[in-house]
Amino acid sequence: MTKTGLLLIIVLSFYACGEEKPPLTVHQQAIKEEGFAPDTLCGEYRRYTGTVAGQPVVLHYMQYGSTVTCQYYYESQGKNIHLYNTTDNPHDNPLLLAEQPETERKEDPATWRVSFEGDSLKGEWISGDGAITHPILLKEDYTGGAIPFSIVCMNDSMRFTDDRPGPYASTAYQVLLPAGNDETTRFVRAVIYTRIGCDSINGDDIKSCLDVLKTKYFADYSDVSEEERKLLEANSQAFNWSEQTNFWVVYNTDGMVVLNHHIYAYTGGAHGNYSSDYICIDAVNKKLLQLHEILQPDTSRLVKLLEEEARELYEVQDDLPLTANMLTDELYIPEQYYFSNKGITFVYGIYEVAPYVDGEISLFIPYNKIMGMLTPYFKQRMKLEQVAVNK
Repeated sequence: MTKTGLLLIIVLSFYACGEEKPPLTVHQQAIKEEGFAPDTLCGEYRRYTGTVAGQPVVLHYMQYGSTVTCQYYYESQGKNIHLYNTTDNPHDNPLLLAEQPETERKEDPATWRVSFEGDSLKGEWISGDGAITHPILLKEDYTGGAIPFSIVCMNDSMRFTDDRPGPYASTAYQVLLPAGNDETTRFVRAVIYTRIGCDSINGDDIKSCLDVLKTKYFADYSDVSEEERKLLEANSQAFNWSEQTNFWVVYNTDGMVVLNHHIYAYTGGAHGNYSSDYICIDAVNKKLLQLHEILQPDTSRLVKLLEEEARELYEVQDDLPLTANMLTDELYIPEQYYFSNKGITFVYGIYEVAPYVDGEISLFIPYNKIMGMLTPYFKQRMKLEQVAVNK
C-alpha cells in the first residue's frame, strides 16, 4: 500500500482571483488519493448529537444512493438502534425513518419524521402504534475526537451473455473514507484498506483494489460448465447474482471508532446471505482492538449474562430451554462484538443461534456487569472508572 499512507493536503489560503482554482477539500483529497473520480462521491456521513424525548443521543447518519441507514444510541444506555429509510427518496423532507426491532418477531417499530434545517435535524419520534410522540432535536457535531468520513461508491453489472438481458451479476461497493490529515484518520483508512483485502492485492489504492475484486467476481460468475450454462440461460431470473459491501459507522468518539463491514451476497437459491464484521479501532493509539484487549472474560460468567439477555430478548422463561425460541440450548462468546459508551454488544451471525428469519442476534451487556473483566487499558481509554449504570 502506497497512497493510503500519504498525507492529506489541506489548503488554508483563500483565493481572491476568479482565475485561480479553488483548493481541494479534505474530502475531495481523500477521494483523489484513493484513486476515485469526484463523481464517485455517492453520499454522506453526518454525526449528530442532541436529544430525543429530552434524552441525550448520538446519531450516525449515512446516505449512499437511495439508501439511508443510521445507527444511534441514548448516552444513558449505550445500546445501538438501527434506523433505515422507508421511501426510495433519501432527500425527502421530512424524511421518514423506521427503527429496526431487536428481533424480526417484534412488530410495529417506532418511526422518525425529521427534517433537515442547515446543520440541524429536527422532528418527532413516533411509537409503533402512533399513540406517543417525542421531539427530536439534533445538530451536527464532530467535536470530542470524532472522525469525519466521505462515502464513495462503485457499482457495475455484467450480463451472462451479451445477446440477452439476463441473467446478470451486479456488484455494489460503498466504502467509508476517513477525511483528515492526521495520523488517526490515516490509520483508520489503512484499516479499511486491509479489511477489504487490498493488502493482498497488488494495487496502489482502494479504487484499483476494488477493480481487481470486481473483475474476479465477474470471472467467477461466467466460469461455469456447459451444462450449467444451459441452465443459466434457460432460467435467467433465477441466476442473477448480486454482491454488496457497505461500511457503517457505529461509534465515533474520542478517536475510538467502530465500523460495521456489512456484506450481502446472492448466488441463487431461496434468499441471499449476509454478515457483519465489526471493526473496533483505537485510532489515537493506532490499534485494531481484539477482544482480549478489551476484556479478559470469566467465560462461564459472561456466557451466563449472554443467556440472561437472550432469555429476555426472546421471552424464554428460566424453566425452559433456550431451544423453546432459538436453535441452540447453549450460548458461547461469539467472534463478533463492538463497544459503545456503556457496554459491549456481542453479535451472532445468521443461523448461529437462531433461524434465518431472526437475522443477526445482538446481545448487549452493560459495563457495570463486567467491570471486573475489562482490561485496565480499555477502562482508562473509555473513561470507565466511575461507570455505574444500572440496566
